[in-house]
Amino acid sequence: MRIEKLKLRNIRSYTSANIDFPDGIVLLSGDIGAGKSTILLAIEFALFGLLRSEISGSALLRNGEIAGEVELTFKVKGRKYIIKRTLKRTQKRVEQSSGHLIIDDVKQEATPTELKSLILQILGYPSDLLNKAKNFLYRYTVYTPQEDMKRILLDPPDVRLAILRKVFGVDKYARIAENANSYAKALRERKRALALVSSDLSKLKQELEDNQKKLKESKESASKLAPEIKSLQEKIASAKNLIQSLEKERERAEKISQEYTKAQTEAEIKMQQQERAENEIKAIGLKLANTQIIVPDSQKLEVREKELAQKHREHEKNSKEIQQKIATLRAEEAHSKRITDKILTLDQCPTCQQKVTQEHKQDIMGRHRKKEEELNLKIEEYNKNALDSKRELEQINRELERLREEIQKVKVLKIKAQHAKDFEERKARLEREKLLIEKQIADSKRRITELSAQKESLAQIGLQYAQARKELEDLAAKERALSIEHTRIIEICKSHEKRISQLSEEIERKNRARKQLEKTEHTHQFLTDMFNPMITTIEKHVMARIHHEFNALFSDWFCALVENTMRARVDDSFTPIIEQNGHDTNIEYLSGGERTACALAYRLALNATINSLISAITTKDLLILDEPTDGFSSEQLDHLREVLSQLKLSQIIIVSHEQKIEGFADHIIRIRKEEHKSQITMTN
Repeated sequence: MRIEKLKLRNIRSYTSANIDFPDGIVLLSGDIGAGKSTILLAIEFALFGLLRSEISGSALLRNGEIAGEVELTFKVKGRKYIIKRTLKRTQKRVEQSSGHLIIDDVKQEATPTELKSLILQILGYPSDLLNKAKNFLYRYTVYTPQEDMKRILLDPPDVRLAILRKVFGVDKYARIAENANSYAKALRERKRALALVSSDLSKLKQELEDNQKKLKESKESASKLAPEIKSLQEKIASAKNLIQSLEKERERAEKISQEYTKAQTEAEIKMQQQERAENEIKAIGLKLANTQIIVPDSQKLEVREKELAQKHREHEKNSKEIQQKIATLRAEEAHSKRITDKILTLDQCPTCQQKVTQEHKQDIMGRHRKKEEELNLKIEEYNKNALDSKRELEQINRELERLREEIQKVKVLKIKAQHAKDFEERKARLEREKLLIEKQIADSKRRITELSAQKESLAQIGLQYAQARKELEDLAAKERALSIEHTRIIEICKSHEKRISQLSEEIERKNRARKQLEKTEHTHQFLTDMFNPMITTIEKHVMARIHHEFNALFSDWFCALVENTMRARVDDSFTPIIEQNGHDTNIEYLSGGERTACALAYRLALNATINSLISAITTKDLLILDEPTDGFSSEQLDHLREVLSQLKLSQIIIVSHEQKIEGFADHIIRIRKEEHKSQITMTN
């Protein structure tokens, strides 16, 4: 892998920056705090995104900005890759946004997780690093912050060994062993379960044999009953056929009996009708013989009755008019008297307000008395006319009453004459009905004689039907008893068959369980006796090889960086041991430059060992060193130049503010900060 270009926008102290990375040793030079380490963090962010506890969004995004981005161009095995990742600020935190990956000018949009998955494939890193919070391979083969390296040297041995096991990928053997132990434990539980399942296998086999024997006996009993049941069923079928034929004859006899009874009833009814007709004819004859009605003409009476009625209405009208006139005259008379009475008491005229004299009163009273006398004469005349009209009206009423009585008598005679005519017609109709009834009676008697003969011939059918019915019931009862017994035996057979099927399945299941038990015992024995010891042995051999290779590299590079009087090695927990003048010295007692040399040698040994172990890694030609010379003397810086030349890597990126390194660096990228903004200049 070779890094070609890095673009930054709003990343920490960088508002905008484009950095080209040539081959060889590239030095990132600048004052402390200028922004050198930011470039290394940006490269790691571009490749792997945000990492919990390592690279946070809030630590990368420039303060006050809402969005930022990093674009990294690199080559792997001759193919060009451009990856871009973005950051955005939300109300709660800084988050990653979707980015893209360009492979040979083909752009692919992807989520942060998808981008990381693609990068792991390109770099040849294991896919299980996708969900890890820390990328040990990149941190201990390409880029390790100097503080992390010093920390691993000073960690307790068990912590350091656990980290290195992860870095070397040896922890997989421990996981394999743990998984194997867990599987072996599960197999032990399975063995107990399978042993429990198959424990009663012999008992079930014996029960199966007993059920098979009982099934055979039940089938033999059922086969013996079958012919008897079939014979009875045939007899029942014959009896049913006989009953069906007898039922038809019985129905015919019943029908004839009903017809005979009906014919008798009809004959009796007809004879009663004949008797009633004869009696009624005689009664009508007697009535007609004693009745002779002459009906007078009533037309003249009705004409006279109408004339009198009209005259009666006219007299009534005249009487009402006379009474009305009399009432009118009496009213006028009463009015005149009221005036006379009022004049007698009147002293002053109400109209002209003049005094009324006695002479005037007498004059008015004289006129009114004369008028009253005239009215009385008219009233007497009208009373006389009314009396005459009343007498004439009474005479008319008597005449009307007499005429109406005569008209009513004529109507009664007409009704009687009509009744007599009706009797004659009814007598004629009854005589005709009598002749018809006599004929029907004769026909009924002939039908009764015929049905009586047929009834006597079918008298034995009922007895034969009852006897056949009883025989059928006896056969059915016997067949039913045998069928019930046969059904009971069949149910017993089914019960045995069902139990046999259940037992067979259970036995088969337990046989499978026994076979699985044998297989499980074999697998468990293999795991405990062979596999786990083999994994332990492999792990020991791998760790021994890693330890040997790592120790040799660490010792050589440490000796190359310090005086010849000091030697270095690592113990079984990969703890550095420094030997000086025949005595072992702990790293804590070394000077600052010596500790830095120890850390750098340890770092380079890790890089070489991991690259040797994992052949698929494509980052073997890239090395990033962050302040690797803290406390180095001038001579140690010269030694560093020799060590770096021995590595023979295509690209080495060094972050340092040591001016002497500029003497052997192939390219220098200078970084300065002005007004809280970092800027890039490059010197070849």
